[in-house]
Amino acid sequence: MNLVADPMPAMAKCLSILVVDDAPENILVLSTMLHKMGHTVVSARSGEEALGMFLQQRPDLVLMDVLMPGIGGYETVREMRRIAVEWFPIIFTTIAGKSDDIVHGIEAGGDEYLIKPIDFKILQAKINSLYERLRLGRQIAEQNQLLQDYHARNEEDQRIALGYMQQLIALDKLHDPAVQFYLKSAENFCGDLIAVARTPGGQLHAMLADSTGHGLSAALAGMPAIQTFYSMVEKGFDISAVAREMNIKVRHSLTVSHFVAAILVSIDPVIRMIKVWNGGCPSAVMLNAEGREVCRFNSRHLALGILPAEQFDATVEHYSCNNDDCSLLMFSKGVVELENRSGKQFGLERLLRAARSSAPPDRWHSVKAAIEEFSAGKVSVHDDIAIMMVQCEKVQEQELELEQAQEQVQGQAQGQTSWQFSLSLSMPQIKSMDVVPLLLEVINQIENDSKRKGEIFLILSELFNNAMDHGLLKLDSTMKHHPDGMDNYFDERARRLASAQFGKIDINLEKIEYAGDGAQLKIRVRDSGDGFDCQRMGKLPATETQRHGRGIALLHNLCSFVQFIGNGSEVLVYFNLSSSAVSNTQTESASQG
Repeated sequence: MNLVADPMPAMAKCLSILVVDDAPENILVLSTMLHKMGHTVVSARSGEEALGMFLQQRPDLVLMDVLMPGIGGYETVREMRRIAVEWFPIIFTTIAGKSDDIVHGIEAGGDEYLIKPIDFKILQAKINSLYERLRLGRQIAEQNQLLQDYHARNEEDQRIALGYMQQLIALDKLHDPAVQFYLKSAENFCGDLIAVARTPGGQLHAMLADSTGHGLSAALAGMPAIQTFYSMVEKGFDISAVAREMNIKVRHSLTVSHFVAAILVSIDPVIRMIKVWNGGCPSAVMLNAEGREVCRFNSRHLALGILPAEQFDATVEHYSCNNDDCSLLMFSKGVVELENRSGKQFGLERLLRAARSSAPPDRWHSVKAAIEEFSAGKVSVHDDIAIMMVQCEKVQEQELELEQAQEQVQGQAQGQTSWQFSLSLSMPQIKSMDVVPLLLEVINQIENDSKRKGEIFLILSELFNNAMDHGLLKLDSTMKHHPDGMDNYFDERARRLASAQFGKIDINLEKIEYAGDGAQLKIRVRDSGDGFDCQRMGKLPATETQRHGRGIALLHNLCSFVQFIGNGSEVLVYFNLSSSAVSNTQTESASQG
């Protein structure tokens, strides 16, 4: 016994039906039947009238007589199908029921055939069956329209988002002569990001980041990192502080499943020292003038956004370029994992071989060409690609010298203090703060003039580092003169700073204005250390000061007056704010009274 009822066809709701027949009695019979079924009826007695009625009423269903004077039923249906916006059911009604007539009706665009005289139940069954097709067709059309609208909105949203992100990333503004880069995304949005900026003191900071995943979500994940990078580098923060802050921002902004692998690089063109922080990216490779690997910076940290701030390690690695024509090659995992049409991966060795194949002027072109040639003909990449080559610049001594006539320091009695700012730091603050950007921001807020920002940054950096390194940590700069001296110096600096418990640095900034619109920035820095032999350092010949003692020479070039007081634990400098360049220094060493 079958207890499951057979599914009944959907009953047609009230439809608008056009009846076309040249016989009034046939129209009357059909209209009566259709009204009884609950439908509304309009009628026409010729093909021409039917077409006009069709354009006006747009009926849900048409009952079309085949044989009519003028335009016949087949021709009328063909024209209706041509001008119709969407599909609708058509039933032919005729006294002729031959197979050829049915075939002609289907070919003309008809869906069903009824033989006159028309049976009420058969008519109702056919309308109900065609109604279900009509309902499903309209539902599909509605869904298609919704899908088209969604795609249109999605494309517009992506266009706006892409423009916004391109503005934030500012790839079109990355024109630093020391940096070359190549980006290729697997989708519209690229999860691999690069950023390049100079500190106020001229150090080059660069970042290559690889966000989890692909497309829009990956691109969005990198936004907190890139915004933090640019804002902090502009203020002069070291890459250790930048990495620490980026980790906080990424961790707070992203979900648990997202993180950002990144390499941060800082290059000081004066001492030719490179600092690298690598968290989760492939090893960065240092190349010499021949394009051969001389150093590799492996990933020693977790990616940004994984660890809380108290567990994050911002320790950097150091490398001294000495006199070599070095360049640093950084890349995302999408480069070495890039596959060609045969399924082979590009690999690190192929990348390094391309770098060795050309001299420095053409090296980048060879690397880029090797990547493009390897993936030629491939429809798309599976992962985003980012690669960057950064030159280790060398600044000649004459570039640091400011050619202007020597000026005498204007006496304190002749000037008037415009503003003054003092800061006293103990060892906990010295360890945790990046002091120079803070001081520079104070000056910028008061003066609202960034023309001399870079020079002031260099002076503050040298004075503060001198107080901390030589005053508090008792480091000997002559360590730098040995082949591995720079690396050993910074390693020892990190060890001593980590173990230091006591120490103090006092900083005083004062703007002095003189008659005739002249103005100078007076900077006094005093540390609690034992001092150093500043007189000997100032007298070292140029060959000895090539890798140490540069700081004092830098102060001489930038400041109008430098005075090491007593044992060197206190330094007083004057910086001319009123001229576009500053003269060489009149230096004094005096004893504290």
